[in-house]
Amino acid sequence: MFWKSKKKPTQIPKQALILKAYLASSTVLLGEKRSNPITKAGLQVFILGMADMLRQAEKLSWDQFIAVYRLVLAENDLLPAMEVDAFVSKVGELAARGGDVEKLIRQGAQSFRMYFVERDANAPIDLIGATMFAEKNPAGFASIVG
Repeated sequence: MFWKSKKKPTQIPKQALILKAYLASSTVLLGEKRSNPITKAGLQVFILGMADMLRQAEKLSWDQFIAVYRLVLAENDLLPAMEVDAFVSKVGELAARGGDVEKLIRQGAQSFRMYFVERDANAPIDLIGATMFAEKNPAGFASIVG
């Protein structure tokens, strides 16, 4: 019977825990900003920078990296409309051209580095700055919306 079977709890990749801790303290402050498509795209890009820094530090495979990034986005209601790996590739192409997307990826990576390496408890506040950056530069994020 289904009620007698024991389910194993879903295991969260250990690499996601540090990202979750960072985001837990700041996403609450964002409120409705996550529903704005441009702001959401900016948050996705900023978090991608964080996840990429984690990928490099932990030497994650592509599949592990995508799984961690997908999990963190899903838990914060920030999943893109397209598949996560396609989204990452698209953002990577935009970042290679420079501009606002590249800046926000670098800011995410730097903020995560400050949080993880330097133990800066104030680093998660950078997420609020990322939303303001996206709002002030909507053209740079319009191509990844939707």
